[in-house]
Amino acid sequence: MEYANCDFAIATLAPGLGEKDTLKKYFKRPGNWENLWRDDYEDRNTRAFIYPRLSNGGWIQACDFVEYGYWPVRFYEGRCWSYSFYVPMMPRAPSRNAEAKIVLFKRLDTFSNEGLYDVGNEPDFLTPS
Repeated sequence: MEYANCDFAIATLAPGLGEKDTLKKYFKRPGNWENLWRDDYEDRNTRAFIYPRLSNGGWIQACDFVEYGYWPVRFYEGRCWSYSFYVPMMPRAPSRNAEAKIVLFKRLDTFSNEGLYDVGNEPDFLTPS
């Protein structure tokens, strides 16, 4: 998720620096976060999350959406819940249509009400709360 945001920053700066090839390379890459988006996965009575994939493109078997920390956990520093809101380069993307907005608002309510938001942890800095 953070790499997608960095790619967006590079693509944004490239034109001002006269770097046309760099712009072409990085322009589409910020959307790569969508390769990790899983609409059908549920946790705590809500759905649609960033979810880890295997190198062959399949989804991992099981994921603890609340666990976070340092290696070897699936989500480094932030929870799956946190990273599922982390799309600062495309802030409207997780709520593209009416159904997605309802899911997003439900997920935000659960995120806040169940104490999953950690204001002191970097991955949560840009999470709407």
